[in-house]
Amino acid sequence: MNKSDRTAALLEVFAAEQRALDASGLPASLAVPGLRVPTVPLMHADGTQVASDELFASSPTVIVFYRGSWCPYCNMALRAYEKDLAPALRARGVQLIAISPQTPDGSTASRDDNELSFTVVSDPGNQLAAAFGILTAPSTEALAAQLSLGLDLREVNADGTVELPMPTVAVVDEAHILRWIDVQPNYAKRTEPGDILDAVVQITRTPGTADSTPGLTSITSRMSELAQTLGVKSCLVMRSDPGSMVVAATAGAGADFYRVGDAGQKAATGDAEVPLYCERVVDTGDAVFIRDSRDDEAFAGNADEVEFGLTNYFGLPVRNTEGQVVGTVCVLDDSAHDYDDRAKHELEMLRSGVEAIIAQDPSALSG
Repeated sequence: MNKSDRTAALLEVFAAEQRALDASGLPASLAVPGLRVPTVPLMHADGTQVASDELFASSPTVIVFYRGSWCPYCNMALRAYEKDLAPALRARGVQLIAISPQTPDGSTASRDDNELSFTVVSDPGNQLAAAFGILTAPSTEALAAQLSLGLDLREVNADGTVELPMPTVAVVDEAHILRWIDVQPNYAKRTEPGDILDAVVQITRTPGTADSTPGLTSITSRMSELAQTLGVKSCLVMRSDPGSMVVAATAGAGADFYRVGDAGQKAATGDAEVPLYCERVVDTGDAVFIRDSRDDEAFAGNADEVEFGLTNYFGLPVRNTEGQVVGTVCVLDDSAHDYDDRAKHELEMLRSGVEAIIAQDPSALSG
């Protein structure tokens, strides 16, 4: 067999293994959020031992299980996490730790070759990986192919076995409770940095914490005060897109389910028969007040009522400098009540603040 044929045969062995991994799917033993992570011995890159609970004690932790420094897919993922994830996690007080079953020398290679700023440790015997239910092993054919390429897992793994963790990212809180996990059975695939950060943001945010696009951060405190003053569940700034209404800023208890970037499909362009509250504001260009949607012929059974129990609504249109309606400001609640002149004035002031921002930065609603 010539070199070209040999290379093609080896590539087919690994491709066949990846197809089999895709077909097998997630392991039945996979841990689920709520698991209390057990304490197991780990090893730093310098060979010193450290208990896992010591590593996870100081702050929420993102754990990256990877196969080893010999794995090109692992190295690409670790470099991507260094560039696109680690800085954002540090800014939120969340640590990032990479864990593999290889020897400390392998951890050193992973750290130095990929220029990683975050902690890299070994999990001798895959004890932590086993607790997460993510252990696997290469196929017999793949092991033979690896050996032909000069890789012997029994030599690079700290425990002398060929077992490996499936590429996995998990988020563990300070109490050592698993809060989120994503597993890629096929080692050629990895969890995207953006998906990890989204999970961290949701897990670490204080319930009801206001949030917004970068351009609207200056008004979130006012929105929180308005939600509290009016005694409503939610205060929102919404952007109007051709087929949907999109959350641009959110405050009040409803911030737990109205998240920045969430979109509700407009009835005019979708299958829904009942329009969104804010959709009507945009369509008419006028204020809309719904005391109780359940008693309103046009809005009974709307999405906010059905999904979140918010039956009370008051919203105003937001216009750009050309007078076009580009969004709304609104408040929603789960009980029927009216809004007096003072409440209306407060919402109008919020609208004026938003319009002043987009007059200077038309992209503020979009981030």
